[in-house]
Amino acid sequence: MATVKSPITTRKLGSSESSSMQKLFPGSPIHSGEYTEDVVKELVQNYTDGIENQNPDFAEGVDMDYGTAPELADVVTGGGGLPGSSFGPNIAAPPQGMNPADIPASGVEASAAAQGSGSPFPGDSLSSPSKTSKSISAQKIGSLIKGKSSE
Repeated sequence: MATVKSPITTRKLGSSESSSMQKLFPGSPIHSGEYTEDVVKELVQNYTDGIENQNPDFAEGVDMDYGTAPELADVVTGGGGLPGSSFGPNIAAPPQGMNPADIPASGVEASAAAQGSGSPFPGDSLSSPSKTSKSISAQKIGSLIKGKSSE
């Protein structure tokens, strides 16, 4: 395994000074060489695969592989708090008050019309998360391309 070589930095705007960081955090496994590049990649990959269940706020855990990603065509739309389209909320307002359960289904048509021109990012922007999540989840630390989320 290769040892991570932290870049040597000097104090300037936006940068710390390497020698100061080693003095401030002498027990850091990065400075001791305990954390090699391969060890760090493995640690990160372990947190990005499978079901993460160490957070008590999510009793069922969080599927880090997006196993329950929705199929956009299957999203139920309507009134009463349902979304207005697969891409956003029902933009209609309740006739009285602020209870989402009172939002009329008639807002679906307006929501779909106001959906806009799609994503400002490359790609078709209409792929369903149930399809794209499989390839995104298969990506591994170390093989990612900066600025790309491959499908």
